[in-house]
Amino acid sequence: MRHRLLKRNRGNILIICAAIGFVILVIGLWALDVFWLHLLNAKELSAAEKVAMAAAVALNKDDSIGQMNFTLAHSRELMACLRFNEAMAERDHETLKLLAHDLAQKAHDNAAILAAERKALESERIAQSVKAAQDALSSAGSPGAARMAGVATSGASIMMDKCSFGCAKANPSGADSEDNISSSNVEPSKYFFDDTVDKMLVQYDKKFVDTTGNYYKGNCHVPLDLNFPGGGDDSDLQFPLSSLPPCINNYTSPPRLMQGSEFSKMAAFSESSSPQYIPTAVYIVLKLDVKDTKSGAGTQLMAPGIALTAGGTPPP
Repeated sequence: MRHRLLKRNRGNILIICAAIGFVILVIGLWALDVFWLHLLNAKELSAAEKVAMAAAVALNKDDSIGQMNFTLAHSRELMACLRFNEAMAERDHETLKLLAHDLAQKAHDNAAILAAERKALESERIAQSVKAAQDALSSAGSPGAARMAGVATSGASIMMDKCSFGCAKANPSGADSEDNISSSNVEPSKYFFDDTVDKMLVQYDKKFVDTTGNYYKGNCHVPLDLNFPGGGDDSDLQFPLSSLPPCINNYTSPPRLMQGSEFSKMAAFSESSSPQYIPTAVYIVLKLDVKDTKSGAGTQLMAPGIALTAGGTPPP
């Protein structure tokens, strides 16, 4: 009798041990899946930052935005100089009047051509940035498709509808508005007129200069509507200066990652985007599709990467 009871108890213990072992195995597999998903998410976040950096670097490749900003500012300065000369010739030099007007008009036409070139540069930089992001995804160490005990994931991909072009805020804690955009890399021109006109232009430009520094505001249309007596009208011209970290003491700021609070959205992350200004920052979101292998239920793991392009180089 006692022998039969011991044998029965041993059988029960074996069943209980098997059940406990099974539960431990299930918990272990579940914990392994959770750990694996956390590992994938960390890898996805690192890849998102690398993709964002690649896209941001492409925006200002060879300092094309910085050089365009300087070219626009110099074109504006030349335009103002020639209009002033035209007004002086109209008043004091009858024989030079036609020549002065012709030179001013050619400068006006060249400024219009430059505006078209700036627009072409914008399209080129945007297209190159999108391509750089797509090319970087495969080499950024992004997670590939995988399958574990209870879940399976797809390879990482860019959520184009969640990504965007933008620029840096002047005050990260401030509102996302035109008044809270970082400055450009261009200082107000050093005019070469007489003192009266110089003071007039400096006063005129005050509303376009960042109050925290001596640079034009970023993402700012700087017009030229001085209307010298006898000079032509240039109110149709616009000189759109993009936001860009300036070169200070010959130091050019490198590309860097940003916090979400620093980013100001301008346009969708697409080759067809056409913002008012050339963007200088990107917001990238990668996704991993996660599927439960038993129930078929799915979700997504998303990871953002935000980066600002390199600053402007020293003025030419």
